[in-house]
Amino acid sequence: ESVDVGQPFHNKGNLREIDFAGNVGYAASSQDGIRIIDVSDPEDMSEIGLWSNGASIHNLSVENDILYAFGINPIFYILDVSDPANPQELSQFRVDNRILHYYIEDGYIFLFIRDEGLFIFDATDPHQPTPVSTIEGDRILFRVYGDDLFVNDNDYHNRHIIHHYNIEDRSNPRLIESIPVFSEYENTWSYLTSFHVEDEFVYFIRHLTYSFRLEYYEYSEFVIVNIADSDNPQVVSETNIGDHGMASEYIFTLVDFQNHIAFISSNGLLKAYSTWNREWPRHVVSFEGVNRFESMSILNNYIFVSDYNELLSFDSAGLLSAPYAPPPPLPTAISLSAYPNPFNASVTVSFDLPRSMPVSLQVFDLSGRLVETLVENTEYSGKQSIVWNTRDIVSGVYMLRLETTEGNTKFQRVTLVK
Repeated sequence: ESVDVGQPFHNKGNLREIDFAGNVGYAASSQDGIRIIDVSDPEDMSEIGLWSNGASIHNLSVENDILYAFGINPIFYILDVSDPANPQELSQFRVDNRILHYYIEDGYIFLFIRDEGLFIFDATDPHQPTPVSTIEGDRILFRVYGDDLFVNDNDYHNRHIIHHYNIEDRSNPRLIESIPVFSEYENTWSYLTSFHVEDEFVYFIRHLTYSFRLEYYEYSEFVIVNIADSDNPQVVSETNIGDHGMASEYIFTLVDFQNHIAFISSNGLLKAYSTWNREWPRHVVSFEGVNRFESMSILNNYIFVSDYNELLSFDSAGLLSAPYAPPPPLPTAISLSAYPNPFNASVTVSFDLPRSMPVSLQVFDLSGRLVETLVENTEYSGKQSIVWNTRDIVSGVYMLRLETTEGNTKFQRVTLVK
């Protein structure tokens, strides 16, 4: 399924992040600063103002008529937008390196500064923001939920761990626990690209690179982990959401999470996955018309997407208020199929598994020579699909072999015609 776009707001200023105060939208522009847009009618938006002092703005957030913004240059701006059409700069400060991640809550600014760490600034007086504490790390991802701060430091030693801090006293973050949320596979290197914590569950995207026969392949997974027992976290599901082959052209990112809907972007596109059944996350909708995704925000059941040169609006009340829908039943037996067959260039290989189990999927020629391994001891359940891109492989008849650790084997003959 897809969600259709409303009448877009066009702009030549390269729109980046967006946020809202009432029916006013603020869009960061890498060329023009901050564009101010009337979104009272989401399907007929219009510009009502512009703030620019020559700054290239990529990120912004609005809270209580105060707007916080920054760009590639390490300067952070704080503006008064109580009069939306006439923003007034209250203060600015410079940091030592590029800001990679940020969050604003209750007048406090959380900044991850490259090669420096996570800094917390007290900006309750927006005229004079003051740094109050620091958490060291050079590859930090973090999420703030009131007095709880969750930090994942993607270095080579503890990238498997999310650290939980109490930040009731912002000047003294106190480590409560460190939660191991996933483990490595053999010959695989992986890292988190984004995560969300809710109701004692961690939802995250991890990007994996694995080696096979001196070649490197990449793919992404949407993983849900139950952390109710932080000493013994349980992986609830691991959903393959993208195979990148030998060259990674894009990274999957969890950009928002609302009403059990995970919004995931990749390669400039935007998709939504339902997590009502955490054991069976499923892709429920793609956002038609999104081609160069930059950011999204939700207002009054409308999803607004910054698509670089456009601001798009989607009426998604049905999606955001959708009740739980049970997943399709698991298949009762193992099966293997391919479509189309014969095929040219690529073929979709599908297989059904009655329960979760590690499987291998390989391609052989008729002499019995191994041509390519599509899946190697990866655990799946239910219906799965893998695309085999033949690239430099010559025309001919090939045999697909699906093998499980339980000793079950299925074969499928396919014909490549170029």
